[in-house]
Amino acid sequence: MFQEGIRDIISHVNRQKPALDLFIVTGVCLNEEDARFILDNCRATHHILLNFEFPRTFQHDIKLSSSGFGCIHSHWLTIDNLISLDCALIQLYGSEFTQQDLNQFVKHWIAGANPRLEALLIYRNLPENVLLNDLDIVDGVQFVQMDSTVRRPYLVKENMMPPCRVICCDGFDIERNDGAKATIYLVAEMFLFLVGPLPTSQWLEIDHHA
Repeated sequence: MFQEGIRDIISHVNRQKPALDLFIVTGVCLNEEDARFILDNCRATHHILLNFEFPRTFQHDIKLSSSGFGCIHSHWLTIDNLISLDCALIQLYGSEFTQQDLNQFVKHWIAGANPRLEALLIYRNLPENVLLNDLDIVDGVQFVQMDSTVRRPYLVKENMMPPCRVICCDGFDIERNDGAKATIYLVAEMFLFLVGPLPTSQWLEIDHHA
């Protein structure tokens, strides 16, 4: 999709079919005005994928509702943006969230934010030689550290792939105020947040501890 006429294309699509199953914008570098227009007008029941570069200084009060949301260049997303997403599966790449940012998200989730969320996957761009303390993410939060010898499956409904099971062998178990449970799983730059252990035998297993 090319930058020229992108607003006309999106407006035309929305007029023809207000509820798309899949909304993808890829391969373009947009100015701030066009990027805001896309965020304000992208609608899909199943999945929204944004694979274009945002201006470095870009900011926007994003509010999206979809089963899945993916953003390949997500450096501009703030924790307030993340908390406002009404999605079951969120995948962010190129994020610049700090440990303290993620701690803020965890506390908001415990208080009731993102009630629809089932899985959150964040790949972060971190400064070289940064020292990560996993405990910073659960600072001020009641948690149980998962035993690394225990293998537990979690159902992850991939946006554009068949569902699969993620096998976690460590991490932190936390509980929301309404009783919902989640596991925080950390591997270097990756932050994986899974809501509710859902063991099943019909899904593909992916062992991240192997």
